[in-house]
Amino acid sequence: MNKEASGMLGILNRGGMIAFGPSVLGAMKKGHLLLLASDASPRSKKELLSNAENAGVEVLFVPSKEELGLPLGRDELSAVLILSKKGASSVKEKLMKGASK
Repeated sequence: MNKEASGMLGILNRGGMIAFGPSVLGAMKKGHLLLLASDASPRSKKELLSNAENAGVEVLFVPSKEELGLPLGRDELSAVLILSKKGASSVKEKLMKGASK
């Protein structure tokens, strides 16, 4: 994950516009973008992908749980749900920008 996307996650976290940990599943219907770590457990991936599909939430994969957790002050996170439509758009744009370099 690039610096810009990490920074945006930090901003969204301070604004209360993301969910992570056990609250991801409960907030799925309010979400706009699910960031899922590629190294998350198969069971977690299956459950989160199924819930995201049912709620119509877009899913993007990030390389590791560590990369997903660090911008939010955690050691590791398997998934982060962005609750803001503009925030989701911004993070997606920043992730895609970093991937094309």
